[in-house]
Amino acid sequence: MLISTKAIVLSKTPYSDKYALANLLTNEAGFVTYRIPLEGRKNSLADRLRRMVFPLSELHLIADHRETRNIQTIRDASPSPIRLSIIGHPVKRDLCFFLADVLNRILRHSSCDPNYYNFISTSLNTLEGCNKGIENFHIAFLFQLLTTSGVAPKWQEILNSFRGKEYFSLSDVSFSSSPRGVCLSPPEATFLKQFARINYRNMHLYNLSRNDRRRIIELLLYFYRIHVAPFGELKSNEVLHQLYSIP
Repeated sequence: MLISTKAIVLSKTPYSDKYALANLLTNEAGFVTYRIPLEGRKNSLADRLRRMVFPLSELHLIADHRETRNIQTIRDASPSPIRLSIIGHPVKRDLCFFLADVLNRILRHSSCDPNYYNFISTSLNTLEGCNKGIENFHIAFLFQLLTTSGVAPKWQEILNSFRGKEYFSLSDVSFSSSPRGVCLSPPEATFLKQFARINYRNMHLYNLSRNDRRRIIELLLYFYRIHVAPFGELKSNEVLHQLYSIP
């Protein structure tokens, strides 16, 4: 069956001398694996796919989907839209590489939910036009993705129970007088009241050090592992910290 759909690239890995496999989040069918040809004449579909398929690029596809196959076939593709600011900005590209890795691991376990696609596409439009607070974009993205994933805590109720000098358990999503499992220390728990408000509009106001960002990302990823989907260590996480030169 031929389908017409928009799609966001999550990963591309070598499969053979002639093909790679790409995981895409489609607007019509959710998480789908496609075969990407590696050889082709100039301006052929294979040539265009090599240039278009990179982390979090957004495409319009005509694809052949068959229920009996785990790997589907792209018949035609075009960029939709072309986000030139992301392509030309090294920090934005690194953030897309990292977030695509996270999403690839989370969404392979999810059902076909258009809310995921809408959230990611809208967020990429925000990143395209962003010129301040870029260094905190991935934090705001993962924090807001909690709502789309259906696991966002009821922050107002939780924070109203905070009495100070308490730990915050990421597994129980509650405060306690003593540490339980992986948790926020009392100073980090105090910061949570402010941090719970982060979004794309105010992310430029958060003056975080590189170590702050590393710690926040570690905690967010742990939260996703226990409340959304189990996944291993991300290679892109360390790559991000190596390339991400903002202090």
